[in-house]
Amino acid sequence: MDEQLKEQALKAVRTQIGKLPAGAPVTELSKAGDAALEPFLRSRQRRENKKRIIADGLISIYSHLQKLSDEWDFGMTTWALREELKKPICQQLEIELTVYRSGAKTSSPSRT
Repeated sequence: MDEQLKEQALKAVRTQIGKLPAGAPVTELSKAGDAALEPFLRSRQRRENKKRIIADGLISIYSHLQKLSDEWDFGMTTWALREELKKPICQQLEIELTVYRSGAKTSSPSRT
């Protein structure tokens, strides 16, 4: 978690705990803290999942490039082509996964 998110999470925990009456049992304090942290932890898990999916996608793309290089001359090594395509592919996958997660439709062409 970056520093800004840590600060936001701590503020959320302090706010939730601050709503409890003085002398509240430790179990209530713990529940309040957990409830305040839950959205931050869920968000972190989504980001980690997205990174993993993108990394897996890049591996898959490289293997396809290797297969295609048997028939096509790319004018460069498949590794060099992968490195050239890496940034735009990562950016597009990031967009696609974010849009998919939000439930919105994409403007990408259909892949039938």
